[in-house]
Amino acid sequence: FAKGGRGRREKEGVTMTAIVVIGATGSQGTSVLQHLYAYTQAKKEEGLKLYAMSRDLGGARAMQMANVFPGVQMVAGDMEDKESLKAAFRTAKDDGAKEVRVFAMTTPCLMSGGMVADPVKEAIVGCAMIDAAKEEEVSHLVFSSVANCDKDNSPPCIKSKSPIEDHLKKSGLSYTILRPVTMIEVWDRVYPITSGRVCGMVDGSVKLQWVSTMDIGAVAMLSLVDPKSHKGETIDLCGDVASGNDIAASVTEMRKGQKFTYGIAWITRFVVWCFASLLFDERVRFPLEGGFKADLKPLAKISASYPDCFKRKGPLTYARILLSGGMDTKVLPMSGGVGKVLMQLVLGLLVVIALCYTVLPTSVVEDLKRRWAFYGLCLLGGTGVLLQTMSRSRA
Repeated sequence: FAKGGRGRREKEGVTMTAIVVIGATGSQGTSVLQHLYAYTQAKKEEGLKLYAMSRDLGGARAMQMANVFPGVQMVAGDMEDKESLKAAFRTAKDDGAKEVRVFAMTTPCLMSGGMVADPVKEAIVGCAMIDAAKEEEVSHLVFSSVANCDKDNSPPCIKSKSPIEDHLKKSGLSYTILRPVTMIEVWDRVYPITSGRVCGMVDGSVKLQWVSTMDIGAVAMLSLVDPKSHKGETIDLCGDVASGNDIAASVTEMRKGQKFTYGIAWITRFVVWCFASLLFDERVRFPLEGGFKADLKPLAKISASYPDCFKRKGPLTYARILLSGGMDTKVLPMSGGVGKVLMQLVLGLLVVIALCYTVLPTSVVEDLKRRWAFYGLCLLGGTGVLLQTMSRSRA
């Protein structure tokens, strides 16, 4: 993958294929890149060159890529900027690639650096991404969508993938569509397990479908390296079905009898209900109405014949992911309990109110008092986030 390799490849008669990973610094993109890199190193694939696309090449994650994946070329590209995407694809061709393949994904939190969720704009951005690939004659595109995006009861943040899928199918491009369910690693970061406690957003008896980002990356890699293997297919990716109670029981077994129970993160759920209706729709309403109904068989079949360089067979379950992260031995942060959290919340609000009276002008304080309901909820949400952050930092 060294720079200046174009002439050497042409001289040796090696036809180069480029693979561009969009969103390479995110959870899915990093996993795809990780599996591609492992494969090229194990197979000594001289004809494959990997490109990791990032909006900000000067960012910490992008700069870290060069150390983690030596030889992978970073290329600038913004999902919301069609011309920058085309330029990224052209970079691979300019380096001598005869064929360019692309891994693509979108997110409703794409806009404004992830601070605004907009499913409508996500669909527009995704379709423009496909147009860019079409115009630059990309030979194969693997699109990571989401399971059940074409179902009527799916939330807007899931339905937004459906028009992108339709646009891809009509584009004339060679494609593979992956449809993952809830990603284990992402969920575990949002709701980390504490000592004796597993938290979530719905009742502990509700069965949820899970998939590891590692399996998303593995299947995407196989589809990119050998496009004919899954050309024109739409593949559900689900590796596990487990409720909150199931996960708590698994952790109890891993921790040699230390009792773990499941509970709803009521404060988080209340704050999400107040300020993030799209997220509430996805994380609470949708699971309570049945949630994902993905087929488990495709991933089970594909993962049974993973190449040896993956060093695993079969789908990664929630329990396998927790064990690989040292759940059986690592020190867990203490769980504060509802009473302690409420006490901290009240004290935090009192401190904020005291600061408002001390620092803010009288006119602003009077306005706050008139709008106490709205600003009170804002303070509640902000304080809840602050307490959660403080708890994680102590861990």
